[in-house]
Amino acid sequence: MKALVMTILAMAALFGWAVHGEAAPALAGKKPLIVYFSWGGNTRVVANQIKELTGGDLFEAQTVKSYPKEYRATTEQAKNELNSNARPALKVSKLPNLGSYDTVIICHPNWWGTMPTAMMTLLEANDLSGKKIAQVVTHEGSGVGRSGGDLKKLCPKSEILSPTAIRGGGVKNAQRDVENWLKETGILK
Repeated sequence: MKALVMTILAMAALFGWAVHGEAAPALAGKKPLIVYFSWGGNTRVVANQIKELTGGDLFEAQTVKSYPKEYRATTEQAKNELNSNARPALKVSKLPNLGSYDTVIICHPNWWGTMPTAMMTLLEANDLSGKKIAQVVTHEGSGVGRSGGDLKKLCPKSEILSPTAIRGGGVKNAQRDVENWLKETGILK
């Protein structure tokens, strides 16, 4: 019996299945698509927490040209991109099986008061009309900023749900806050 459990846990890790001691809370609708952009890893942690709680599918927005590894150089590049209204090229710009999802959860850091321009590239390349869109913003003190308003401009025919902001330094302990927010938005029952 122990060997069977170990085999199942190994397969779960290999295939990214969520395994919990108790069942995840019931979803209000179909599972969501969780779309995220992460430079330093904080947003990735939150996106994976959402996946664990909802059973949703993950999609990572990745730029063709990587951002610098140094924080200051990245913030300068992000500022220049925002000021010039740049749209960095993405490795994959079309979201997979978009018709399969009623809800899309957008996760990104707050860069210069809004979402990274790479996320803008992705949102402009996909028609999210009729979708419910929830937004999670990681930050170090600036909260959601104006990214909620920018999301509404980029997705004018979508139902924009209340966003949440999670301090980057606290993402590892944010699962309860994330779960509460998912319940408040109606994504989880």
